[in-house]
Amino acid sequence: MVCVIPGTEPESGEVIFSAHLFEGIAKQGANDNMSGSAAILEVARTLQTLISDGRLPRPKRSIRFIWGPEFAGISLWVKDNMAIMEKILCNINMDMVGSG
Repeated sequence: MVCVIPGTEPESGEVIFSAHLFEGIAKQGANDNMSGSAAILEVARTLQTLISDGRLPRPKRSIRFIWGPEFAGISLWVKDNMAIMEKILCNINMDMVGSG
């Protein structure tokens, strides 16, 4: 799943927040990695609310949020979206943020 908060200057690049949804049947858990998935969902929701309410200006760079299965999911998205990847400045991967 992907969602984007469009920036005011799309040519200036993008920032990605990513999180995997689960590791498979053997290792499903609230921390690995439902905590990271929930964290970036809340970041997206909060930013969009603040922008929509006019309490935060729209960012210059677009912010993209990606959720998918670990390993195969996000890497397949990257391979299928190389044109977007050329504009990416960084990826902030949220994994097991509920730990410690």
